[in-house]
Amino acid sequence: MSALERFHLDEEEFHDRHEMVISSFERGKNTLDEYLDRTGVYRARPFTREAFKDFCFAVAASADVELARSLAESNKYSCTINNESRELNLYRIEKFGLRRIFQLFVSSCFVGLANQRAESIVSHWRSRRGLPTNVVSSTIAL
Repeated sequence: MSALERFHLDEEEFHDRHEMVISSFERGKNTLDEYLDRTGVYRARPFTREAFKDFCFAVAASADVELARSLAESNKYSCTINNESRELNLYRIEKFGLRRIFQLFVSSCFVGLANQRAESIVSHWRSRRGLPTNVVSSTIAL
């Protein structure tokens, strides 16, 4: 279930506001609260900020974790590239012990770049520094 469905948000309004701030949010320039101030709880709503945040963390908890674990068990992947906000990314890394799975996290919120730019940086590092050739990429969709 998406945030739009769960909180009965107007799709066009939410997407317009989301597009204005998502780049800064994913690059670690805005906090989750700042993102919500501009997208989900910028006006009175029939739900609380905490309910919306809880939903965001629940989505983060379920997103791609099983895939990451199965990829890690294959011993083929040691780096992950993703577009996530700092708070949601750190939550997933800690909650699911992803540090035990991956050696390197090239997350948009850590490097300050969107996914495509981060992938080109990893390619450069890989060719120059002998980084792993197998990388998994993921994104959380609210």
